[in-house]
Amino acid sequence: MRTPIGFGLVGLLAATPAFAARHEVSGEFRVTFAPASPLTRMLYASGLAGGGIRAGYAVLRNERRVGLVVRGAWGMSRTDGAVDVDSLEGVDSADVRFTTNRMTVGAKLDVEVRGFFYPYVAVDVGAAVGRLRLASPGSDRDPVRETAATGLGGAVIGTEWMVPDRALNAAATGAIYVEGGYEGAGSLRFADSGGATPIGGPVFRAGVGVRF
Repeated sequence: MRTPIGFGLVGLLAATPAFAARHEVSGEFRVTFAPASPLTRMLYASGLAGGGIRAGYAVLRNERRVGLVVRGAWGMSRTDGAVDVDSLEGVDSADVRFTTNRMTVGAKLDVEVRGFFYPYVAVDVGAAVGRLRLASPGSDRDPVRETAATGLGGAVIGTEWMVPDRALNAAATGAIYVEGGYEGAGSLRFADSGGATPIGGPVFRAGVGVRF
C-alpha cells in the first residue's frame, strides 16, 4: 500500500464520514430454485447453488436515513453428474457439467434503523450465459459442448447489518446481508443436446463484505 494510490485510498477512507458508509464490496452465496429440465433433473433437485461477488456505489451516501446504491454483480453456479440421455443418437448416458454465469446491474434503496440495521428493496437486470458439456463414458466420441444465453431480471427484499455500528464513526464497516425474491429469466436453449433449460425462479442470496 506504500504507493500514491494506496495512500490516497487510506486518506479517502479516513476522511469519509460514518454516515457515508454505503459503498459496498461483498462476496455472496446464492440459490436459485429453478425447475429442472428433462436433461438436468438428475443434476439438481432443489435449485442451482453457487457464489459470486457484488459491488455498489452509493448515490445518496450523505443521506443518513435513506440510501440509494447502484450495484453490479457476477455469480456462477456449476453442477456435475451422470444422466440418462435420449436426445443424442447412439448415447444412452453421459457425464454432464452444467455451468451458468449471471451478470446483473441494478439499484438498492435502503433505510437506516439505529445505525446498524438496514432493510432494503432492490431490482436488477442482466444476462445469463450457460455452458453444457456432455461426455459419454467409455466412448471415443468427442464431448458435446454447447453455449446459450438469455436475459434476466428480478426484485428482492433484504436486510443488512453493519458491524461496528456506524455511529462509532468508523471509516469502514463490515456487513452481513440476506435477501430473497424472484429472478425471472428465459430458458437456455441447447439445441443439440437438451432443448430448453429454465434458470429463473425464486432466489435467495446471503453475503459478507465491507461498506465504506
